[in-house]
Amino acid sequence: MTKNNININVLKLDKIYPKIEDFHFYKYQFYIYVYLNPFKPLKKPLVMKSIKGKEEKTYLSAYEPLYVGKASSGGGYRHNQHIHKYQIGQETNILKIKAFQELEKNFEKARKENSFHLPHNWKEYQSNWIIILETFNDPKELLKFEVTLIKNIGTKYSKTGPLVNKIENAFTI
Repeated sequence: MTKNNININVLKLDKIYPKIEDFHFYKYQFYIYVYLNPFKPLKKPLVMKSIKGKEEKTYLSAYEPLYVGKASSGGGYRHNQHIHKYQIGQETNILKIKAFQELEKNFEKARKENSFHLPHNWKEYQSNWIIILETFNDPKELLKFEVTLIKNIGTKYSKTGPLVNKIENAFTI
């Protein structure tokens, strides 16, 4: 099965293809992660491209991406800190706040409908819908990858895609 002919139902089981299966914080210096919206499955896979070293990397997503981020493995669970910041009222990105509020409404709906395949709370979301995409040892490669991926997917700020990233903030670790 080639990347372009992958069956969307098979892809929905993994959410993104390919992804890091054996991620351990102590093995890698840096990583890229993506928040997916489990309540917005796509009818056809979203093709996401970026550059790692000299190689173009292509990923297929079965769900609409919300946010792409980067982290240092020594910095703890950075990929979960956005949710924590939102929950304690310290998030300032208005579009991210709206996206998280929409997720919370959908958690409630999933609980009421007893939808077992959808997250019912933040813990279930964090465990299953924040995907580690790629790992790096070079911070310059990490930044280049993140910026290229965000530009490829597009942001709501630039009216080019679904991400709530502020691309101008992507150049720091």
